[in-house]
Amino acid sequence: MPDSVFQYFLLNRHYSIEPRVALRWQVATETCCKFWLRETFAGRRCGRLSYEIQLAPDRSVQPNKALDFSRAHHFVLGNDFLLLHDLRFNVEGYYQYLYDIPVMPGTYYSMLNSNGVIITIPL
Repeated sequence: MPDSVFQYFLLNRHYSIEPRVALRWQVATETCCKFWLRETFAGRRCGRLSYEIQLAPDRSVQPNKALDFSRAHHFVLGNDFLLLHDLRFNVEGYYQYLYDIPVMPGTYYSMLNSNGVIITIPL
């Protein structure tokens, strides 16, 4: 079953369309296989995007304002077994592939590694 989600971020006027698809195959009356795939786009916290550096008393710059969404692919593969008439066993494997993740120049540090504290580092 395919569908999609639309996001629009007003602060930097970026948008995304997230496609999703889910498949379910009934192998037998007591067993089914499932697969789903989703691409997600995550925005930044407004505080991180609006971080401002003073270059001079009358001039400042917001280096993070133009950052686009972080992206990820999510894959799930599962199997569902009916063991008894009132007992079901479900097993799923999950994989996430992250990309377009901004990092601080010259390091491996990303806001994904932060603990929720706003850090004043341009990414």
